[in-house]
Amino acid sequence: MSDFLPAGLHYGIPSARYHADPCEFPSASAGILQTLMSWSPAHAWHAHPRLNLEWKPEEADKFDYGTAAHSLLLEGDASNFAVIDADDYRTKDAQNARKDARVAGRTPILPHQLVQVLMMVDIAKRAVEKTELAGIFARGKPEVTAIWQERELWFRSRFDWLTDDHKMIVDYKTTTKAEPDAFIRGPLVSLGYDLRAAFYLRGLRALGGP
Repeated sequence: MSDFLPAGLHYGIPSARYHADPCEFPSASAGILQTLMSWSPAHAWHAHPRLNLEWKPEEADKFDYGTAAHSLLLEGDASNFAVIDADDYRTKDAQNARKDARVAGRTPILPHQLVQVLMMVDIAKRAVEKTELAGIFARGKPEVTAIWQERELWFRSRFDWLTDDHKMIVDYKTTTKAEPDAFIRGPLVSLGYDLRAAFYLRGLRALGGP
């Protein structure tokens, strides 16, 4: 039985499996395409988990805030991260605990970071409930993997949240400055969020979505 995922929408696929590329043939993701356009084909090849045989997932403390908040807000699950009983990672014990957490597939986070993550999630929930998106997290699924084919090319995407009617995708991002104009001038384009939006919609339409 093949371990590859066929074209379609898939639920409950672990993050590690998605990022390792579960398609039958090496596929393009929004991140790979952003690297291709912003850097070079060689950079895109190096970042691809199936083309570069020495590829390893990028792990950095700077991603841990967003990853933990992401899990808590969208999945309501704190079991995906591990609280490291330390003030920082200067000690060997803390470094080993962080390493063990990553090996186990969990996001390491320090106690003071956890406090901030809880605040971030609470603010996000309250902000959403004041908009036209109120109640959206009660009518959909988190971490939906989309796989589709266009001619001989395979593509994959992972929606943070997809509503049950497939009419709306929520893409939750953590940023240091959320003021709309500054966000549009900065990370929206520089980090390829505009490309991701177009890519997500393309995939959903390719799979028969509205």
